[in-house]
Amino acid sequence: MRLVTYFVEGDLRYGVALANGVIDLPAAQVLIESGARADGPRLPPTLGELVQMQDVGIDLAREIAGRMEDAANAGAREIPKEVYFPFDRIEWRAPLRHPSRMFSLRGNNPILLRLDNLPMPQHPFLTMRYHGKVLGHQEPMTLRAADGEIGWGAELAVVLGRGGRHISASSAEKHILGYTAINDMNGSVFRSIAPELLPRPSDAHANGNIETDKRALWYSPRDEHFAGKFYGTWSMPQPIGPWIVTADEIADPYDLVVHARESGTPCDTVTTAAMILKFPEVIEFMSSFMTLKAGDIISSGALGWHTIPGREYYPPGSNFEIEIEGIGILQNPILDQRKQPPA
Repeated sequence: MRLVTYFVEGDLRYGVALANGVIDLPAAQVLIESGARADGPRLPPTLGELVQMQDVGIDLAREIAGRMEDAANAGAREIPKEVYFPFDRIEWRAPLRHPSRMFSLRGNNPILLRLDNLPMPQHPFLTMRYHGKVLGHQEPMTLRAADGEIGWGAELAVVLGRGGRHISASSAEKHILGYTAINDMNGSVFRSIAPELLPRPSDAHANGNIETDKRALWYSPRDEHFAGKFYGTWSMPQPIGPWIVTADEIADPYDLVVHARESGTPCDTVTTAAMILKFPEVIEFMSSFMTLKAGDIISSGALGWHTIPGREYYPPGSNFEIEIEGIGILQNPILDQRKQPPA
């Protein structure tokens, strides 16, 4: 299934995306059960709440979508208009509108390790965003006048469908609801606003003696990674989507080609095979010291370079675009409020 959140006819809704449109799941359940006594579980108002129902909610969504599709494929009738909306009628939103926790891997591909002369990681290194702001497919990304230099990058993310503690890597896939794309936006504004607040690489890192201070692995001497990420938490939203593709539809999440483009111009082409530590290993590590929850999002981190450097200014009509094999295209138009440089 491709689970999507969207806005139509004045309402925020969610459903299952087909080839050219969306089945509204709660509306479909009402239609299917009209005239019959409804004793089973009910679909909640939002996709976030559906994910919190874990297997019960996802199984119910799959059943309802399947019944609607089966009826249409059998020629009994078309999917009724009150529960089906073509893509050209909807406004896209992030699949999970208010994710409480978003984690991103750091330094998890060999290119980055070679660039920073770092050793192979023995366990995951992560940054975290609490209640991060998100955008959906085709929602505008506003670059404010104060944002300064920006960077972005294409990442694969997992959405957890089950939480837990002490989850083994061998069983971790049972906790993964599905996969989606993330544009990892970050800003450098703290460089000029509050340089004294920036985390600094330790002396051990600066001297190249990495082994004596593992904390150095959290930061790169080339950028203010920590500050850039947390700036993104409260100011620079993260595009995510266009939907969540359930795990059963992705044969091998570590063999997907990922493209990043600016206004159609290729910026980066990478593969998820670059991930050193895979998501099951990350879930095992994280659940060893914290309780993971349904709806948690964990992204791959950069699959190529540290980040794709943003332009000094984007003219009207510009956009960021990420395409991940098996998932789809996440595209966001850019509204740049920064000062246009002189010609």
